[in-house]
Amino acid sequence: MILVLPPLDLSVDVRVFPVVLTLDQVQYYQLPRTPIKETERRRGGFEGRYGEDAVELDALEALYLVLSSLNMARKQVSLWRQSTLISP
Repeated sequence: MILVLPPLDLSVDVRVFPVVLTLDQVQYYQLPRTPIKETERRRGGFEGRYGEDAVELDALEALYLVLSSLNMARKQVSLWRQSTLISP
């Protein structure tokens, strides 16, 4: 799908690229599947090719945010432990 917007008087270059997940990425990250709406006309063809349901790119973003938060918390705990071991 191509979306054409009227020109704006902005000094930025905005480009939009389609992004998809591969089956390997979905399996590696164990991303949750979500049902495809019954009103989606391409549902039958998609499910016939890839199996029931779909995975949304947002699932990877949510997983990344959770993992990033956990990693940051782990680093903060590590720094706190180090600071309590150092005497003033």
